[in-house]
Amino acid sequence: MIERITSVMDAIRAAEPINHERIAAATGLPQSTIFRLLSALMTNGWVAPHGDGRYCLGWRAERFAGAMPDVVEIRGAAAETLMELHWLTHGVAHLTVRDGWNVHYLDKVGGDALPTVPSVVGAKVPACSTVSGHSLLASMPPAWVADRHAARPCDVEEQQRLRESLARARRNHGVMMLPARLHPIGLTNAAAPVMGPGGAVAAVSVAVRSARAERLASLVAEAANRISEALFPAERQHPHRTAASISSAEPSVGARPATRADRHVCHARGSV
Repeated sequence: MIERITSVMDAIRAAEPINHERIAAATGLPQSTIFRLLSALMTNGWVAPHGDGRYCLGWRAERFAGAMPDVVEIRGAAAETLMELHWLTHGVAHLTVRDGWNVHYLDKVGGDALPTVPSVVGAKVPACSTVSGHSLLASMPPAWVADRHAARPCDVEEQQRLRESLARARRNHGVMMLPARLHPIGLTNAAAPVMGPGGAVAAVSVAVRSARAERLASLVAEAANRISEALFPAERQHPHRTAASISSAEPSVGARPATRADRHVCHARGSV
Protein backbone atom coordinates (compact mmCIF):
# COMPACT_ATOMS: atom_id res chain seq x y z
CA MET A 1 0.00 0.00 0.00
CA ILE A 2 2.79 2.45 0.90
CA GLU A 3 4.48 1.77 -2.41
CA ARG A 4 1.28 2.49 -4.33
CA ILE A 5 0.61 5.71 -2.46
CA THR A 6 4.20 6.82 -3.00
CA SER A 7 4.00 6.15 -6.73
CA VAL A 8 0.77 8.16 -7.00
CA MET A 9 2.24 11.09 -5.05
CA ASP A 10 5.40 11.00 -7.19
CA ALA A 11 3.33 11.05 -10.38
CA ILE A 12 1.34 14.06 -9.17
CA ARG A 13 4.42 15.93 -8.00
CA ALA A 14 6.19 15.36 -11.32
CA ALA A 15 3.39 16.61 -13.56
CA GLU A 16 0.76 18.50 -11.53
CA PRO A 17 -1.95 19.27 -12.39
CA ILE A 18 -2.54 15.77 -13.73
CA ASN A 19 -5.61 13.67 -14.43
CA HIS A 20 -6.21 10.13 -13.23
CA GLU A 21 -5.52 8.58 -16.66
CA ARG A 22 -2.00 10.01 -16.68
CA ILE A 23 -1.49 8.93 -13.07
CA ALA A 24 -2.52 5.40 -14.04
CA ALA A 25 -0.13 5.45 -16.99
CA ALA A 26 2.75 6.73 -14.86
CA THR A 27 2.21 4.25 -12.04
CA GLY A 28 0.96 1.19 -13.91
CA LEU A 29 -1.93 0.90 -11.45
CA PRO A 30 -5.54 0.17 -12.46
CA GLN A 31 -7.77 3.24 -12.69
CA SER A 32 -10.09 1.78 -10.04
CA THR A 33 -7.13 1.67 -7.66
CA ILE A 34 -6.15 5.23 -8.64
CA PHE A 35 -9.66 6.49 -7.84
CA ARG A 36 -9.64 4.74 -4.47
CA LEU A 37 -6.20 6.09 -3.52
CA LEU A 38 -7.01 9.61 -4.72
CA SER A 39 -10.18 9.64 -2.63
CA ALA A 40 -8.27 8.64 0.51
CA LEU A 41 -5.46 11.11 -0.23
CA MET A 42 -7.92 13.98 -0.77
CA THR A 43 -9.77 13.15 2.44
CA ASN A 44 -6.54 13.53 4.38
CA GLY A 45 -5.24 16.61 2.57
CA TRP A 46 -2.37 14.98 0.65
CA VAL A 47 -3.99 15.61 -2.75
CA ALA A 48 -6.33 18.41 -3.87
CA PRO A 49 -8.63 18.77 -6.89
CA HIS A 50 -7.38 21.26 -9.45
CA GLY A 51 -10.44 21.36 -11.70
CA ASP A 52 -11.34 19.64 -14.98
CA GLY A 53 -10.69 16.25 -13.44
CA ARG A 54 -7.07 17.03 -12.59
CA TYR A 55 -5.23 16.80 -9.28
CA CYS A 56 -2.35 18.52 -7.52
CA LEU A 57 -0.58 18.22 -4.20
CA GLY A 58 -2.81 19.08 -1.25
CA TRP A 59 -2.32 21.29 1.76
CA ARG A 60 -0.73 18.59 3.90
CA ALA A 61 1.86 17.71 1.27
CA GLU A 62 2.62 21.38 0.65
CA ARG A 63 2.91 22.03 4.38
CA PHE A 64 5.51 19.27 4.65
CA ALA A 65 7.35 20.94 1.78
CA GLY A 66 7.09 24.34 3.46
CA ALA A 67 4.85 25.75 0.71
CA MET A 68 1.55 25.83 2.60
CA PRO A 69 0.78 28.12 5.54
CA ASP A 70 -0.22 26.54 8.82
CA VAL A 71 -3.16 27.74 10.90
CA VAL A 72 -1.01 30.24 12.78
CA GLU A 73 0.09 31.84 9.50
CA ILE A 74 -3.48 31.87 8.21
CA ARG A 75 -4.75 33.56 11.36
CA GLY A 76 -1.95 36.12 11.22
CA ALA A 77 -2.59 36.94 7.57
CA ALA A 78 -6.33 37.29 8.17
CA ALA A 79 -6.34 39.23 11.45
CA GLU A 80 -6.36 42.78 10.07
CA THR A 81 -8.83 41.92 7.30
CA LEU A 82 -11.26 40.31 9.77
CA MET A 83 -11.16 43.46 11.90
CA GLU A 84 -11.87 45.59 8.83
CA LEU A 85 -14.72 43.32 7.75
CA HIS A 86 -16.28 43.62 11.20
CA TRP A 87 -15.87 47.40 11.14
CA LEU A 88 -17.46 47.74 7.68
CA THR A 89 -20.42 45.44 8.36
CA HIS A 90 -20.91 45.82 12.14
CA GLY A 91 -21.23 42.05 12.09
CA VAL A 92 -19.24 39.08 13.37
CA ALA A 93 -16.44 37.93 11.07
CA HIS A 94 -15.10 34.38 11.13
CA LEU A 95 -12.10 32.52 9.76
CA THR A 96 -12.43 28.78 9.18
CA VAL A 97 -10.51 25.92 7.59
CA ARG A 98 -11.73 22.55 6.39
CA ASP A 99 -10.81 19.56 8.54
CA GLY A 100 -12.08 16.53 6.66
CA TRP A 101 -15.88 16.85 6.58
CA ASN A 102 -15.85 19.54 9.29
CA VAL A 103 -15.02 23.21 9.43
CA HIS A 104 -12.68 24.35 12.18
CA TYR A 105 -13.19 27.87 13.56
CA LEU A 106 -9.78 29.61 13.78
CA ASP A 107 -10.88 33.15 14.66
CA LYS A 108 -13.92 35.26 15.46
CA VAL A 109 -14.01 39.08 15.49
CA GLY A 110 -17.10 41.05 16.41
CA GLY A 111 -16.62 43.48 19.27
CA ASP A 112 -19.93 44.18 21.01
CA ALA A 113 -21.71 41.97 18.44
CA LEU A 114 -19.88 38.79 19.52
CA PRO A 115 -22.61 37.52 21.88
CA THR A 116 -25.18 37.65 19.05
CA VAL A 117 -23.46 34.77 17.19
CA PRO A 118 -22.99 31.58 19.23
CA SER A 119 -19.96 30.25 17.30
CA VAL A 120 -16.88 29.15 19.26
CA VAL A 121 -13.24 29.51 18.24
CA GLY A 122 -11.69 26.05 18.20
CA ALA A 123 -15.00 24.31 17.55
CA LYS A 124 -15.49 21.89 14.68
CA VAL A 125 -18.91 21.49 13.05
CA PRO A 126 -20.13 19.69 9.91
CA ALA A 127 -19.22 21.69 6.81
CA CYS A 128 -22.61 20.97 5.25
CA SER A 129 -24.34 22.95 8.03
CA THR A 130 -22.43 26.22 7.58
CA VAL A 131 -22.11 28.80 4.83
CA SER A 132 -18.32 28.88 5.18
CA GLY A 133 -18.35 25.08 4.95
CA HIS A 134 -20.22 25.28 1.65
CA SER A 135 -17.59 27.69 0.32
CA LEU A 136 -14.88 25.18 1.22
CA LEU A 137 -16.76 22.10 0.00
CA ALA A 138 -17.36 23.79 -3.36
CA SER A 139 -13.64 23.45 -4.09
CA MET A 140 -13.81 19.67 -3.65
CA PRO A 141 -14.87 17.23 -6.41
CA PRO A 142 -18.64 16.62 -6.41
CA ALA A 143 -18.08 12.85 -6.16
CA TRP A 144 -15.95 13.31 -3.01
CA VAL A 145 -18.64 15.49 -1.41
CA ALA A 146 -21.41 13.07 -2.37
CA ASP A 147 -19.57 10.09 -0.88
CA ARG A 148 -18.90 11.85 2.43
CA HIS A 149 -22.39 13.32 2.69
CA ALA A 150 -24.02 9.96 1.93
CA ALA A 151 -22.27 8.53 4.99
CA ARG A 152 -24.19 10.98 7.20
CA PRO A 153 -27.72 10.35 8.54
CA CYS A 154 -29.54 12.46 5.95
CA ASP A 155 -32.33 11.98 3.44
CA VAL A 156 -32.42 12.33 -0.33
CA GLU A 157 -33.87 15.85 -0.15
CA GLU A 158 -31.00 17.07 2.01
CA GLN A 159 -28.44 15.57 -0.36
CA GLN A 160 -30.13 17.31 -3.29
CA ARG A 161 -30.16 20.65 -1.45
CA LEU A 162 -26.44 20.34 -0.80
CA ARG A 163 -25.72 19.54 -4.46
CA GLU A 164 -27.73 22.56 -5.60
CA SER A 165 -26.10 24.84 -3.04
CA LEU A 166 -22.57 23.77 -4.02
CA ALA A 167 -23.42 24.16 -7.71
CA ARG A 168 -24.36 27.79 -7.00
CA ALA A 169 -21.16 28.24 -5.01
CA ARG A 170 -19.05 26.91 -7.87
CA ARG A 171 -20.76 29.28 -10.33
CA ASN A 172 -19.97 32.17 -7.97
CA HIS A 173 -16.35 31.17 -7.29
CA GLY A 174 -17.29 29.86 -3.86
CA VAL A 175 -19.08 33.01 -2.66
CA MET A 176 -22.19 31.99 -0.68
CA MET A 177 -25.14 33.80 0.87
CA LEU A 178 -27.68 32.70 3.48
CA PRO A 179 -30.54 35.20 3.95
CA ALA A 180 -31.83 35.97 7.42
CA ARG A 181 -35.19 34.30 6.72
CA LEU A 182 -33.43 30.91 6.43
CA HIS A 183 -31.11 31.35 9.42
CA PRO A 184 -32.18 29.83 12.77
CA ILE A 185 -31.60 33.10 14.65
CA GLY A 186 -32.33 35.55 11.84
CA LEU A 187 -28.81 36.49 10.70
CA THR A 188 -27.72 37.24 7.15
CA ASN A 189 -24.55 35.29 6.35
CA ALA A 190 -21.98 35.49 3.57
CA ALA A 191 -18.81 33.48 3.00
CA ALA A 192 -15.99 33.24 0.46
CA PRO A 193 -13.02 30.90 0.11
CA VAL A 194 -9.44 32.03 0.64
CA MET A 195 -7.68 30.61 -2.40
CA GLY A 196 -4.15 29.28 -2.65
CA PRO A 197 -2.21 27.72 -5.52
CA GLY A 198 -3.85 24.32 -4.91
CA GLY A 199 -7.37 25.47 -4.06
CA ALA A 200 -9.20 26.81 -1.03
CA VAL A 201 -7.06 26.96 2.12
CA ALA A 202 -9.61 28.71 4.37
CA ALA A 203 -12.88 30.62 4.28
CA VAL A 204 -13.89 34.00 5.62
CA SER A 205 -17.49 34.69 6.58
CA VAL A 206 -19.58 37.33 8.29
CA ALA A 207 -22.94 37.27 10.09
CA VAL A 208 -25.01 40.43 10.45
CA ARG A 209 -28.46 41.42 11.63
CA SER A 210 -29.27 43.41 8.51
CA ALA A 211 -27.41 44.16 5.30
CA ARG A 212 -27.85 44.45 1.56
CA ALA A 213 -26.99 41.04 0.17
CA GLU A 214 -25.03 42.44 -2.78
CA ARG A 215 -22.83 44.63 -0.60
CA LEU A 216 -22.22 41.87 1.94
CA ALA A 217 -21.20 39.39 -0.77
CA SER A 218 -18.83 41.93 -2.28
CA LEU A 219 -17.18 42.79 1.04
CA VAL A 220 -16.62 39.14 1.96
CA ALA A 221 -15.21 38.31 -1.49
CA GLU A 222 -12.82 41.25 -1.30
CA ALA A 223 -11.73 40.23 2.21
CA ALA A 224 -11.00 36.68 1.03
CA ASN A 225 -8.93 38.01 -1.86
CA ARG A 226 -6.87 40.22 0.44
CA ILE A 227 -6.12 37.29 2.73
CA SER A 228 -5.10 35.21 -0.30
CA GLU A 229 -2.73 37.94 -1.43
CA ALA A 230 -1.22 38.18 2.05
CA LEU A 231 -0.65 34.42 2.23
CA PHE A 232 0.53 33.93 -1.36
CA PRO A 233 2.05 37.21 -2.60
CA ALA A 234 3.91 35.47 -5.43
CA GLU A 235 0.75 33.93 -6.86
CA ARG A 236 -1.60 35.72 -9.19
CA GLN A 237 -4.99 35.00 -7.67
CA HIS A 238 -8.24 34.97 -9.63
CA PRO A 239 -10.53 37.38 -7.79
CA HIS A 240 -13.99 36.30 -6.72
CA ARG A 241 -16.90 37.77 -8.58
CA THR A 242 -18.10 41.09 -7.27
CA ALA A 243 -21.62 41.74 -6.06
CA ALA A 244 -22.73 42.78 -9.54
CA SER A 245 -22.22 39.25 -10.88
CA ILE A 246 -23.14 37.19 -7.81
CA SER A 247 -26.61 35.65 -7.67
CA SER A 248 -26.88 36.70 -4.06
CA ALA A 249 -30.65 36.51 -4.17
CA GLU A 250 -30.31 32.74 -4.48
CA PRO A 251 -30.21 31.42 -0.92
CA SER A 252 -27.71 28.85 0.19
CA VAL A 253 -30.59 26.62 1.19
CA GLY A 254 -28.35 23.59 1.64
CA ALA A 255 -26.68 25.33 4.55
CA ARG A 256 -29.85 25.58 6.58
CA PRO A 257 -30.51 22.81 9.11
CA ALA A 258 -32.32 19.89 7.51
CA THR A 259 -31.91 17.07 10.00
CA ARG A 260 -32.22 16.99 13.76
CA ALA A 261 -28.46 16.68 14.10
CA ASP A 262 -27.87 19.69 11.87
CA ARG A 263 -30.56 21.69 13.66
CA HIS A 264 -28.68 21.15 16.90
CA VAL A 265 -25.39 22.20 15.35
CA CYS A 266 -26.80 25.27 13.64
CA HIS A 267 -28.67 26.52 16.69
CA ALA A 268 -25.70 25.90 18.95
CA ARG A 269 -22.97 27.20 16.64
CA GLY A 270 -24.66 29.37 14.04
CA SER A 271 -24.42 28.89 10.27
CA VAL A 272 -21.53 31.17 9.43
